[in-house]
Amino acid sequence: MKLKLALLFLAGGTLQSMLMEACSTYSSIVPPAVNHNAPLEAGTNEDCEAMCDNLRKLHCPAGDPTPKGVPCEVVCQNVESTGYASENPRCQARAADCAAADACSDE
Repeated sequence: MKLKLALLFLAGGTLQSMLMEACSTYSSIVPPAVNHNAPLEAGTNEDCEAMCDNLRKLHCPAGDPTPKGVPCEVVCQNVESTGYASENPRCQARAADCAAADACSDE
């Protein structure tokens, strides 16, 4: 029994040192740079209003308030103000149906 414990301890120590060495090798890898300053054409408040009006006219769920009661326009304005994401409100304002509006967000 003592021999088995000793072997497990030695194997565990060796495994631990191998993992530590492997991790230290990969810690020096630098991820590619991302340009967070790339311009994103944000929609205006008017774009968000037109989008939400159209979504409601089409009876799309995205035009409804959130479960906490936040109106579509506020959600859109919040997304557009981030500078990192867009609902593409101009496209959604022109959509002929909910599927077309959803496709706008994927662009």
